[in-house]
Amino acid sequence: MSTIKLSRRATFLAAAAASLAAASAQADIVAIPGLKRGYADGPYGQIHYRIVKPAKSAKTPLVCLHASPLSGAVYETWLQEMGKDRLAVAPDTPGYGGSDTPKSPQQIGDFADAMIRFMDEMKIKTADVFGYHTGSLTSVEIARKYPGRI
Repeated sequence: MSTIKLSRRATFLAAAAASLAAASAQADIVAIPGLKRGYADGPYGQIHYRIVKPAKSAKTPLVCLHASPLSGAVYETWLQEMGKDRLAVAPDTPGYGGSDTPKSPQQIGDFADAMIRFMDEMKIKTADVFGYHTGSLTSVEIARKYPGRI
């Protein structure tokens, strides 16, 4: 029987992935106070999202982009906290979660365009964008293609 030695970084990343998976599973079971779900039109059909809105806020909205093949469910608990003083929203990228699936495979640039369309549909002119894994690649692409939006 062989043993596998993991570096500290690999161990941390594995633990983080397990935590996110557990949070995602938990989010599917527990109702989060203040969290609403909805759909917006996107370039490939409907984009499903989770949102928390404070009663009043002058802060920049926060858009949270998930890793593929996960969904915005990984942010449900975090949206509740971040949404206390700003609009906080986590869309499911096209083809994932509750969003419609495009007819052909999409690239990161396509996800960036879809998220800008989502922001337009939600009337979000500018936003702080947070991305995890694939979501971070999409965030960088949004900043590159649409620098005035984030």
